[in-house]
Amino acid sequence: MDFISHTVEGSTDFQLLREHLINAKNLAEDYGTDIDIPKVTGLAALLHDLGKYRVAFQEYIQNGVGHHGSVDHSSFGAYFIHQFINEHSQAESEKDRLYLTWFGETIENAIMSHHNSLGLKDFVDAHVNSPFLKRLNKVEEDPELKDELQRVIQRFFQEVMGEKEISDYFDQAYKEFSLLIDKCFSQDKKTLLSNLFFIETYVYSCVLDADRTDTATFSLDQPVKRYDYSAVFEDYYQKLNRQLAGMNSEKEINQLRSAMSDECDDFAEKRDGIYQLSIPTGGGKTLAGMRYGLKRSILSHKKHIFGVLPLITIIEQNARVYRETFNGDRLDNQNILEFHSNVAQELRSNKEKDDLLDLAEDSWNSPITVTTMVQFLNCIFASGTTNRRRFHNLCNSVIILDEVQKVPVKCLSLFNKAINFLKEVGHCSILLCTATQPALGDLKASLKIDGEIIQDLSQRQEDFKRVKFTDLTRQGIQEHPISSQELAELITYKFNDSQRILVILNTIGAVNQLAENLDSGQLNCKVYALTTRMCAAHRQKLIKEIKDRLAQKLPTICVSTPLIEAGVDISFETVYRSVCGLDSIVQAAGRCNRNGERDRGDVYLVLLNKDSEKLDKLREIKWGQKIVLNMLAQKDFDPDSLLQTKVINNYFDHFYQEIDQSELSGYPTSDEGRDIHLADYIEGKQASRDYLQQNSGSELKAFSGSETIAKHFEVIDQETVSVLVPYGKGSDFIALLNSQNYQDSLSEIFKEVQPYLVNVFKNMLRGLIEKEVVYPIEFPFSDREVYTVRDSYYQEESGLNYQIKNSESMIF
Repeated sequence: MDFISHTVEGSTDFQLLREHLINAKNLAEDYGTDIDIPKVTGLAALLHDLGKYRVAFQEYIQNGVGHHGSVDHSSFGAYFIHQFINEHSQAESEKDRLYLTWFGETIENAIMSHHNSLGLKDFVDAHVNSPFLKRLNKVEEDPELKDELQRVIQRFFQEVMGEKEISDYFDQAYKEFSLLIDKCFSQDKKTLLSNLFFIETYVYSCVLDADRTDTATFSLDQPVKRYDYSAVFEDYYQKLNRQLAGMNSEKEINQLRSAMSDECDDFAEKRDGIYQLSIPTGGGKTLAGMRYGLKRSILSHKKHIFGVLPLITIIEQNARVYRETFNGDRLDNQNILEFHSNVAQELRSNKEKDDLLDLAEDSWNSPITVTTMVQFLNCIFASGTTNRRRFHNLCNSVIILDEVQKVPVKCLSLFNKAINFLKEVGHCSILLCTATQPALGDLKASLKIDGEIIQDLSQRQEDFKRVKFTDLTRQGIQEHPISSQELAELITYKFNDSQRILVILNTIGAVNQLAENLDSGQLNCKVYALTTRMCAAHRQKLIKEIKDRLAQKLPTICVSTPLIEAGVDISFETVYRSVCGLDSIVQAAGRCNRNGERDRGDVYLVLLNKDSEKLDKLREIKWGQKIVLNMLAQKDFDPDSLLQTKVINNYFDHFYQEIDQSELSGYPTSDEGRDIHLADYIEGKQASRDYLQQNSGSELKAFSGSETIAKHFEVIDQETVSVLVPYGKGSDFIALLNSQNYQDSLSEIFKEVQPYLVNVFKNMLRGLIEKEVVYPIEFPFSDREVYTVRDSYYQEESGLNYQIKNSESMIF
């Protein structure tokens, strides 16, 4: 009989199981070369669907006997490896026995978990149980399953790979794994268990991507997307150098930018590492960092460059700059992925299954990917196989972390451990880009920083000083909070002195309130409000309008959330900033007199009262605000010193000292009543002690808890869902998806809709569906849905607004 792996709903087409296993092996081998373990990843992919040789599975897939997920096919490949190690492998030393056990656990977990929505099974969970062993022992403890396993193995030997061949392949894979662990041992024994966790995640990611890619190739009838990375990077490097050479070198500010860009180019010849790139705001960081990335990629044969921007920001400007520079068209996304969020959501089920929309999601194999810190961290730690599928593509890359100080406090230990792995094992070169470098190397779970690219930072900062700070947070020695109406009156009063004004406030509610309070008719100017309720394409259009008005010196006021502080090349005469952390204040100052149009621009620090700006749930902003207010309260403190390196260092010393003392950087949470720190589940040190006390004879050697991390991990405190909005081409995409006439290009559609997404809180989504603000596009072949917004609830002035007819508040 023919053993089938996949069918296409509504069609008689099918894919043979042996073809799928060989194809997956070949893909996984290609992925695995990035950290020198192609046979390890190939072995896991080769066996991931071994259980589909079960008669019960073939009855299901060929004759419809049973229901989806009723036949376990994921455990069999894992148990085959477990049995093979016990019967065929000889470990002569204690070291070999340890390595061999880790090797088996890594492969077994990747196989058994490849449909698990929470990722790899916990070796030990928060309640000192081993879900990994429980799943593995399911076959061991059932004689019928053990007998069936032997029949399944014989079919595999006959159809796919013979017993001698698989034995040789196993030995090659184990040798690769041993060499990698030896490398980890020699680098730093203290980080061995942490690196082992990420190696396990890497193998798992390769299996996921190989499985999903081959399944998509068959199910969606689309070829594997391949790139000539070296050729792309060489072409882009030459184009960038030509553009930089053509810049106006007569202006002093361009000379300063060019000098720092040259430093980045020269520094790319050094070995891979974690480097700080402390270019002052307005110093040309976007292209200087990419210049380093391109040259480093050429010299060390990297496959990818990732630009990662802060949690609350816009990424479209960087992507647009790259598209214009490298492709000659701001809309041409060839080789450049602008990734905001997953398009399709799964809220109805957590069953183990292949899902066509999941297959169509992007795997981040583009030469250049520009994305958010949320998506970057999600691909390492979050639930959902779509997220973890992308992780392996981070390796053998240049990763440019823009405004790295914006990593959420609770995620810092997890972030540092991941970045250390990507450098030490993942063959990555990593740039920490910001004018305000955080003290990440001083935390208990420290980042192993290798140095600074830009020399003589103090002089650079003085060269780029273009603003004067004025502190309006106090009257005398007392703090002086003001209302939104009072701020509007202050701006109106000063409007004659400066008519191109940016106001940056900490919350969406405060932005909308101030925009309403500013009387554009009385001021005789255009007032804009920018928030994350607008999709990226909408914000990009408005920012272009604002830039055009500023170039024409037309009266313009822009009121924005902090999204405008990073990645937006824009210059106002005057900036008002609601007091917050010093890093954000420095970034806000970078939007004032950015290109030296005046001798000095004005930056005013203001303190809004609690009714006008609610920060109760924004703990990190409140911390930063408190430290800055204490600085400003010091006798004889000069607000202009806020840009100085020693003041910035002092700020972060206070900020991270409080974090370390409170242990907040380890991601504290609760698991069914038990207080835990997610960062502890990377190494599983406490879990190992507890588990071995209760199970002294256990042969378990890995004790991490990937599933526990995924279960609780959210970069922001409330998980969000992406909704597709009817703005511009977004309306066309909504119509296309509703028509369901697209399967041959679904993955390309998912890439192109990125600029038309807005994130809303998941716990509010059902209410929006009930109010018929949002509706799901459901697919007959999928449990995932694409959520879209009805036309009347998306406005040109404010973006997504679900209460048009009354004055109730917005969704978030």
